[in-house]
Amino acid sequence: MYPEKINDLSESLLKKRYLTQTFIAETNLAVAMGRVSTKDQKDEGRSDVAQIERIEEYAEDERLRIVKSWDVAETASKHEKRKHFIALINFIKKSHESGIPIKHVIFSHQSRSNRNRKSARELEDLIRDYEITLHCVRDNLRLNCKSPQEAWLMWDIFNNYNENFIKEHTKNVMDGTIKRVEMGLFPGKGPIGYRNVKKNNLNVFEVDPVIGPYVVNMFESYATGTYSISMLTDELSRLKERYPDIRTPTRAYVHQMLKNPFYIGEFYYSKTLFKGHPEYHPCLISYDLWKKVQDVISGKGTYKKRWSHEKFPFAGLMRCGGFILDSDGRPTDKSCNCAITAEVKRKMTKKNGYTHHHYYSCGNSRSVTGCSRRTTSYLHQMGLRRYLTQAQIEELLLPIFTPFEYSEAETKQIVNEYEQYEEALLGDHRKELLKLNGMKLEIQRLISESYEDKINGRISENLWREKYRSWMEEESRLKAEIKAFDKKEPPTLQIFKECIERAKSLKSQYVFGSDLQKRKLVEILASNIILGGVSVSFRWRNPWVLLPKKGAKEKWSGRLDSNQRPLTPHASALPDCATTRRLKVKSF
Repeated sequence: MYPEKINDLSESLLKKRYLTQTFIAETNLAVAMGRVSTKDQKDEGRSDVAQIERIEEYAEDERLRIVKSWDVAETASKHEKRKHFIALINFIKKSHESGIPIKHVIFSHQSRSNRNRKSARELEDLIRDYEITLHCVRDNLRLNCKSPQEAWLMWDIFNNYNENFIKEHTKNVMDGTIKRVEMGLFPGKGPIGYRNVKKNNLNVFEVDPVIGPYVVNMFESYATGTYSISMLTDELSRLKERYPDIRTPTRAYVHQMLKNPFYIGEFYYSKTLFKGHPEYHPCLISYDLWKKVQDVISGKGTYKKRWSHEKFPFAGLMRCGGFILDSDGRPTDKSCNCAITAEVKRKMTKKNGYTHHHYYSCGNSRSVTGCSRRTTSYLHQMGLRRYLTQAQIEELLLPIFTPFEYSEAETKQIVNEYEQYEEALLGDHRKELLKLNGMKLEIQRLISESYEDKINGRISENLWREKYRSWMEEESRLKAEIKAFDKKEPPTLQIFKECIERAKSLKSQYVFGSDLQKRKLVEILASNIILGGVSVSFRWRNPWVLLPKKGAKEKWSGRLDSNQRPLTPHASALPDCATTRRLKVKSF
């Protein structure tokens, strides 16, 4: 016999949670969704209208009030592509935050709700966490957090069946798709300019005799570089007025059409390029024309002139050395590195005329907080200005040429040290050549003596052959080295002198040259030019990086190496023979 009850749990939450099976929804508010898989099915009205009618009849019988419904065309096999389904889930969750919660979700039947595991889990989380009731009208399924295990088992069976249906359907479709790709046939509709026709029990493509020439003309026009994509879109719009069956053109559609390799007998499928069947997939345009169009799209086929160098000689030559500012207006570690652009400012004169001034400034307009070289408040604190005149830019670039203002004494010293360096190289060359020739004569002597020893029987045949093979290999190596030494460059002292004299005249050429000559000189001498606050930083180009700079003479004094052989410390910084020869043809 059991003892009497001490605690009354008839109204406790514990008993209601685990033993009570009755469930009463908090409200009768509901949302509903009717769904078909493709847009074509929706346009044909196959089943979505019947779904909505069935759902409305069910809601009326169950006394549910539908506050919002979705009638959509979207696939249910991939959760991330179900934007309408995700919107339905978010709508229900927001309603619980507003104090008027939605407690019912209605579908025509279970396969209209989902065909993948992730969507099924989203609905299960809604049922358990938000106490939602799921209604599948045609399947006679009602699921809530108090539903018996049999109802949840039926839900799982439906999910597994639908997921398996999608997998088997995918296999069947891909089997035929792969066969078409293997035969060189695109598994879909052809783009504008082609017609899908039936030939030999196959769906193949042929050139549209009416629209095809228009497409060819579009490619030919765009290949000239004088037509824009917007102009071609307008042309297609006028064509659609005559042939309403073609797709409504947009700029994106025309851009993709011009890049489509379908017109040259190839096609993309699953991000892989395949060849088309030469008979069932004819070419509409030639490969050369298609390649010209691709060059125009990528910018290789046309010269896009952003600035006129005659008007703005230093535009696009430098990059900004400023920093990106944070929300408080302080510079961060991120550098700007945008191009320095040029513009014309017009100012009115006292005689009601106008004068035009050329200014240079940072072209960064993408940053939210801005560049330190564009923010006026920051520049005023640093005592700088946003815009620089052309004269100021010329003055900032002048230090590129000043390191080559050698005096006569400095020029003489540099040439003498280079002459010593070249003599040392030639001396080492002669010593090494004599050493190699001596080694070659020694090998030849060993070969002749060993042959006499073999004839006289002092060494065996096998030993002689082994030694002879190794000596011949060594002789071949020595001959190759001697031949390489014979091809050494001739002395380059005269060329070096010409290079020094040319470098000395660079500054005067820059100061008195035209605007285009100044830009050309800067491009020849320097690269990676960064415009800072009051100066520029840059890298020397070859061969100027190899020449000594004015004010660095202490690096040019002579010294001895560990073998007491005279060296010039600047030897590693001098042009080699090939580089110095190139200086001979350099023009300014």
